[in-house]
Amino acid sequence: MPTVLRARDFHIYTADGRRFVDLWLAGGKALLGHKPSSLVHELKNSAERGLFVAFPHPIEKKCIQALKALFPHKIFRFFANEERLHCTLKKWNCCDTVDEPVFMQKNSTVALWRPGIEDKPRLILIPIIPFPLAPAIAVLDPSLDFPDSEPIAPFLLAGTTRSMYNLIATFPTRPIFPRLNAVFTQSKWNKNGIYFYRRSCDKEQYSILFKHFLAYGFVLPPEQNIPAIIPGILSAGEEATLAKLIMFEPS
Repeated sequence: MPTVLRARDFHIYTADGRRFVDLWLAGGKALLGHKPSSLVHELKNSAERGLFVAFPHPIEKKCIQALKALFPHKIFRFFANEERLHCTLKKWNCCDTVDEPVFMQKNSTVALWRPGIEDKPRLILIPIIPFPLAPAIAVLDPSLDFPDSEPIAPFLLAGTTRSMYNLIATFPTRPIFPRLNAVFTQSKWNKNGIYFYRRSCDKEQYSILFKHFLAYGFVLPPEQNIPAIIPGILSAGEEATLAKLIMFEPS
C-alpha cells in the first residue's frame, strides 16, 4: 500500500494522488465510512471536555442503552482492547476460539458479530463496532458469571455510543448492487450479506488477488481469512470494475 494521506466515506486517498475504494474497512470498524460527521462531532465535544481518563461518567449508561437496542435481554462487559478481552476469555476457561469469517463458524459458543449476518444464538458475542477506537465488548447471556468490565474513558464510550446509533439508523438502508450480486453466483467468492471472501485460496493466490485489486483501485483485507466488505457507496463505474475483479482468476 502507498502512504495514505486521508480517508473519507468508503475511499482512501494516497500521497501519490490516487484514490482507492476500501473493501477492508478496518475489518468492519469503518463499516459506516471513514468519517461519519456525527461521530466526528461527538468526539470533538468529548475532547473539549477532556474526557480521556477512565473515570465514571453518565455516558456508560447511554452506551449500554445503545447496545441493548441491538442486543435486547443481554448483558455487556467492556475491555480496553481485544487482547484484554481474549485474555479474560482464556482465564474464564473458555476454550472456544474466535476465528474469521464469523459466518464460517459452526459450533462455537463464542463468535464475532457482524451487522447484517443472521446466526444462531451464542452464549458470547463479540461485536465489531463501526468505530476504530471502540473498546472490546462482550455481549453475554445473563446466566453467565463473567468477570466485571474494565473502566473505559468516556471519550471512547461517547464514540462507541454514537457509532452504535449510526449503525441502527443507517445500516438497514445500505444500497443493493444487482450487478455484483449476479457475478458472485458465478465466481469463487462466497457472499453473505455485504461480506464476501475467497473460497479455496492459499496465501500465494491471495497475494496475487490483493495486488490485482490494488492495481485497479480496490483495497482487499490484508489477510485472506478476513471478509471483504461491499461499501455503502459505489459509483456505476466502480461497481462495474469490482464485478470484473470478482471474476478474475489468479494463474
